[in-house]
Amino acid sequence: MPILLQTGRWHGEAIAKRGDGSTFAEEVSLTLTEDGGIICVCRDITERQQFEAQLRWDQAFLRSMTSASPLAFFVVDNRTDAILYFNHRFCEIWGIEHLEESMERGELKNNDIIPACIPLLADVAAFAESCKPLQSEENRAVVEDEIPFVGGRTIRRFSAQIRDEGDRYFGRLYMFEEITERQQAEQALRDFTQREQEKAMQLERALQELQQTQAQLVQKEKMASLGQLVAGVAHEINNPTSFIYGNIHPAREYAQDLLNLIDLYQCHYPHPIAEIAEQLEQIEPEFIAEDFPKLLDSMKEGAERITQIVMSLRNFSRLDETELKSVNIHEGMDSTLLILQHRLKQQPHRPEIQVIREYEQLPLIECYPGQLNQVFMNILSNAIDALEEACELSSISDETEDSHHPSPTIWIRTARVEENRVMIRITDNGVSIPVDIQPRLFDPFFTTKPPGKGTGLGLSISYQIVVERHQGKLFYHSAVTQGTEFVIELPIIQHQ
Repeated sequence: MPILLQTGRWHGEAIAKRGDGSTFAEEVSLTLTEDGGIICVCRDITERQQFEAQLRWDQAFLRSMTSASPLAFFVVDNRTDAILYFNHRFCEIWGIEHLEESMERGELKNNDIIPACIPLLADVAAFAESCKPLQSEENRAVVEDEIPFVGGRTIRRFSAQIRDEGDRYFGRLYMFEEITERQQAEQALRDFTQREQEKAMQLERALQELQQTQAQLVQKEKMASLGQLVAGVAHEINNPTSFIYGNIHPAREYAQDLLNLIDLYQCHYPHPIAEIAEQLEQIEPEFIAEDFPKLLDSMKEGAERITQIVMSLRNFSRLDETELKSVNIHEGMDSTLLILQHRLKQQPHRPEIQVIREYEQLPLIECYPGQLNQVFMNILSNAIDALEEACELSSISDETEDSHHPSPTIWIRTARVEENRVMIRITDNGVSIPVDIQPRLFDPFFTTKPPGKGTGLGLSISYQIVVERHQGKLFYHSAVTQGTEFVIELPIIQHQ
């Protein structure tokens, strides 16, 4: 009452009792009139008090939850720039001290704390630009971005508008999370994964190289053994051939002397005794005199042919040579064809394979002759396989229709294409290479032949010999009904 008498007004809360004896909270306003009366206005505030109690509990729960959260919370009224709420983690991330005390002393504005935050930012201008869209009330989007700090730190920012059930705008909530360690861990994991992937790729490449090297060593050992075998056979054949060839000329002279002696006897003793006459009639000296020189010429021709074969075998047997030599590649090709002669001959299921040589005059080629012979062997063997397959297919076709198929043929053409390069083209009219396997043709261990017939190393090793060992080129053309052509380009002189 003293306050009412002094000021003429009083406002407060009181506990009132209903008619049923229950109590309730009420808000009371008293106003003193001029005539000394009192106007009393009462309002039941039970629901309001319950709402305020719930609000206080919610606020306490929110403070407790945000205080324990590793996230930094910050609420600002964008209309007035007033800071409505923040937690301790916000102060830790932004390095702001005594913010609670400043908040208690009075209303705190967002701009009041910006000067303390600027030194932490790695790019102040970029940060200011990223904040502009967040100031607009029309921007309802939930924004997530990253803020780079000095020292390599990174802060992730989440931002969303705060609106009530009536869609009234109150401000914006910001949450900040330090992700530096996470990014470092993720980067370390990525680096580790990349290193492991690189190691796995290196191991895979090393395994492939090891398998390829092993296969090459096996193949090289086989070819070296073949070279030694061929050289040994050539040597053994050459010795008796030399004896035969060397004795043909004396044999011709001796035979001629004996024939002359018979003629002389016939001249001086035209009527020999009956036994000699009977023997002369049986051996026919005139036929012997006419045929024996031809016999010796045939033996000489055969010995010369054997000598040529021995020379070709010796040429092919240079498989284990490891030094560069200047050689006639036509001799190497002919030697290889000689080795494959048994496969070129007529077979029960196909006619003889014709080999057409179109050699141009070439200079001596600096190369590893044994390895080059190996390339010729691989390509020619594949050509023969393709021709045999074509003959098998044509024999099946002939059973159902009357068609003409060209005879199996291999063309070998050589030419000088540049000042320091020669080209060798080996073409067959056999089956073509299927398009789907062409990209893998030079891959190690890739083969379409049945087990036991092919290792998948011939073309791979040939490619390495031509391209890597001789700085040349090896490529092919293959088309349906036109067969396949392999092209070898080699430098005349190797530039080490």
